[in-house]
Amino acid sequence: MAVELQRSCPVCQATSARPLFHKQGCDFVRCHDCGLTYINPVPAADALAAHYARYGREYFTNREKLRQDFAPQRYGRELAFLRRAGARGRLVDVGCATGSFLAAAQGAGFTSTVGVDIAGPSCAYARSLGLDAREGDFTAGFLDEASADTVAMWATLEHLPDPAAFVAAAGRVLGAGGLLVVSVPNMRSLSQLLLGRR
Repeated sequence: MAVELQRSCPVCQATSARPLFHKQGCDFVRCHDCGLTYINPVPAADALAAHYARYGREYFTNREKLRQDFAPQRYGRELAFLRRAGARGRLVDVGCATGSFLAAAQGAGFTSTVGVDIAGPSCAYARSLGLDAREGDFTAGFLDEASADTVAMWATLEHLPDPAAFVAAAGRVLGAGGLLVVSVPNMRSLSQLLLGRR
């Protein structure tokens, strides 16, 4: 049976936070010390796995979502950023979903691409396209040490019970001079201000 766990702030480890709102069965709070917004309590691992398996079946592999994700211009901004940052060689996409960024990175000249996600249906879809998408926990160590030049976590860290463990795992997987690229929501952005809890 799933048990919810109380948690300290994933960034600064503070133990006090202000409740903000409730959405999709989760309570969102803001850390009193550093201002990070996060979910507290965090759902147990089996509940998270079931949630992302359902999302993999019902959302990520939805025909319209796939059309948007695999559109040729979808990752133009991310790829331009990676070029400016000097990213090259072997890329790992953590939270790869159906593999749309893997496909874009292959097209942009990365020598190899590997995706990791806990959502089995999403990974199965990516593999059906010939992409290397591996179902599992990135922190479990199934990728070799120094096997990547770039690790990307696009809109991934905010979904994790222990984001620091994923950053540490990226450090293990990256070779010397490797690059970790991350995007997370900004709770003070214009889109957040306009959309609120939507």
